Amino acid sequence: MDADIDYRTDIYSLGTMFYEMLTGKPPFETKDHLELVHCHLARIPQHPSDVAPEIPRPLSDIVMRLLMKKADERYKSAQGVLEDLKECDRQYRINGTIGSLILAMHDRPELFEIPDRLYGRSRESGRLLAAFDAVCKGGSGLVLVSGYSGVGKTSLIKHIRDPVVQRNGYFISGKYDQLERSNPYSAILQAFWELVGQILTETDSDIVQWKQRILTALGMNAQVIIEVIPELELIIGEQPPVPELKPGEAQNRFNFYFQKFISVFARPERPLVLFLDNLQWASMSSIRLFQTWVSGITVNGLLMIGAYRDNEVDATHPLRVVMRELREASVNLDEIELKLLDMVSVSRIIQDTLGRSDKDSLPLARCVHDKTEGNLFFDRSFLRSLYEGGQLYIDKASMWSWDIDALTSLRAADNVVDLMAHKIGRLPAVHRAYCT
Repeated sequence: MDADIDYRTDIYSLGTMFYEMLTGKPPFETKDHLELVHCHLARIPQHPSDVAPEIPRPLSDIVMRLLMKKADERYKSAQGVLEDLKECDRQYRINGTIGSLILAMHDRPELFEIPDRLYGRSRESGRLLAAFDAVCKGGSGLVLVSGYSGVGKTSLIKHIRDPVVQRNGYFISGKYDQLERSNPYSAILQAFWELVGQILTETDSDIVQWKQRILTALGMNAQVIIEVIPELELIIGEQPPVPELKPGEAQNRFNFYFQKFISVFARPERPLVLFLDNLQWASMSSIRLFQTWVSGITVNGLLMIGAYRDNEVDATHPLRVVMRELREASVNLDEIELKLLDMVSVSRIIQDTLGRSDKDSLPLARCVHDKTEGNLFFDRSFLRSLYEGGQLYIDKASMWSWDIDALTSLRAADNVVDLMAHKIGRLPAVHRAYCT
């Protein structure tokens, strides 16, 4: 799920133990290991009080908060869990029952952790989900997300993972590298290496079915794909060599069979989402390849999402050329332009990170927004640098605090190079020597 593993993983594990202690069974029961993984990723268990009506609802609510799918929606600390359990205990001792309970009233983040949520992107997120719903009904789609570096393009797109998993689909991604131009299909191949890796974790019977589908689609030309994705041989076995062709004919053969290869995995009932990042560094051949997937013979159940820095893509760039051709051909193309975050969104980031009220957070939000102009990367980096520098700290009342006058005098990094230079400068001398 491309998520960090931290103390909130333990919070979830605590929830699974509490669930079984209360109900006598785990949240999910299945003998299929992959099904169990899917349940923990995508399914909501029954409330303990629905399984066993004698369990008080507030106690059930505590367990369900522990089991939230998104880590930043769980309790922020073990102390917050303990305080709610103490209140349940207090009510039970006095009244012999547990009445209403407002969860997490005393829950405060004890570690500095910026939530992995979307802020100020509800409209853009809705458009992505609408495109995904459309390919689940048949056909293919292409969404291009543009914006300056650090504005949050990748963060927006990766939040579509959850609905993909819930539909039993696949989400795969690849990223073009400015310094890696020798392989024009690098990001596409990287994404499909990831897909093959996911399939290899499935059951033996599932892998056999994938083998049959792939060989049915590719026939005697499966080696064309193995040459660029060697791991595929672990699924379909060794394949006979293919005849050598002239470069142009070989390119057409590759494009044709790669499209057939994709159609094996992309189905409306089990969609495939392919995310290609940094399209400003993609080659013309790579852009032309995915152009064929959304025009002419479409691949049902395929949603392609591309992200690029629009300030680095001029009118003559291959991506602009292909975009014009797609529009002229009336291909289903949605273009989303991300702007900088407004101060309200920055304020919400600070509220959720520090557990402070809107009123308390507003001065800090103004300070951060003035220095970063709402660039998400710089917002997060600046806040983390304040924490690492001791300007954000937990006070005697166990609340996050700061000196707004001292923060106002600080400056945010003007660019990524400046930010990295500042971080390197704070390293011990013996470590800095390796960075020069």
